[in-house]
Amino acid sequence: MSKQMTSDLRIESVIAAVADHNRNAIEHIDSRLEGFLKIFNEAFPIEDDFLRGRVEAITWSLFSSILSLYANQNNGAVLVELYSLIEKFSIRDFPGKITDDKEKKGVIASLIERKNLTDIAPLYNTLGIWDSDDIAFIGKISKIRNGIAHKNEKLISKSINNGKEVHYLDIDSMVNKHDACNYIINSIKIFVKLSNDK
Repeated sequence: MSKQMTSDLRIESVIAAVADHNRNAIEHIDSRLEGFLKIFNEAFPIEDDFLRGRVEAITWSLFSSILSLYANQNNGAVLVELYSLIEKFSIRDFPGKITDDKEKKGVIASLIERKNLTDIAPLYNTLGIWDSDDIAFIGKISKIRNGIAHKNEKLISKSINNGKEVHYLDIDSMVNKHDACNYIINSIKIFVKLSNDK
């Protein structure tokens, strides 16, 4: 092993690389958030008072920490958090989309408590709450999340690298370069529909 290689593997080199990454992210926080705000305004126009109020409440209550991760260029963590957020609330809210009866809600909740987002999403589609575009989005974010969580090179390759080969050690850096802005916007849209009365 060369001296250079030995130096690169030392903890001091790892710490230095982490510090460099975070310094670089800090330098771009304002521009990343300004870019997000521009896309947010295009997706949810200020002129639509009712929709705008809803999405701002949803963003404030559920997406603040996700926006912090996004601002720091931690797109991988953003994608995992978005998946988890949608899964949690879609499973939690599903019984109420079926019935107002407390006992029946309990029965439905027990039937779906071990389901995941990809199991639940088609049911929301059947109920007319989510459309085919929503289901496609959920399918994509689920594959990316599974690729990150399980370090699955094939899933990451297919999901964000046009099928090109991905090395195991490159998964995190590749995912962090994959901009998550539109995933956040689409997730907010999912929550708007989820928050509609049944």
